[in-house]
Amino acid sequence: MDKVQKTMSGLDDLKQMSPQDFLALGSLGIAYIRPVSEAGAAFYAVHTADGSQAGLFDNEDEAIAAVLENGLEPVSIH
Repeated sequence: MDKVQKTMSGLDDLKQMSPQDFLALGSLGIAYIRPVSEAGAAFYAVHTADGSQAGLFDNEDEAIAAVLENGLEPVSIH
């Protein structure tokens, strides 16, 4: 199978994935960090792949450190 055929086969596989499959794919060691505002104050929230908030931090560096300390890969969302 050539590279183009493999790519097309991969696209077909993706089209067959359910939303739950995509959720599981994104949950493999990734934590999402995004800025949030609560009560007029700025924070950084850490979320799991399913969107659940796992933590709230005063600054982005603290959020990243917590994610790395737990063996996850931080991904920033703006």
